[in-house]
Amino acid sequence: MKPLIQPERFDICPVLLVHPEVDPMTPFALSEPFYNRLKRKKDCVILEGAGHFPIEQPGLDQMKTAVLSFISEIENETTKL
Repeated sequence: MKPLIQPERFDICPVLLVHPEVDPMTPFALSEPFYNRLKRKKDCVILEGAGHFPIEQPGLDQMKTAVLSFISEIENETTKL
């Protein structure tokens, strides 16, 4: 499926890719090329030991930490404007 907006043209908001390490349905090798094409501020966190539905530890805690950190970073950048 072709995206509505090509990653090089996406400029709406920062992007956080939180990807399970052990995902047989969507391996990181499938997500990485799209992620690499994004020109917007971005970050990627690989959830250790997590599968397609990341409910395993330590991946679940890593996801929580990554999301909260990403939001905090964006808030800090916004308040500096």
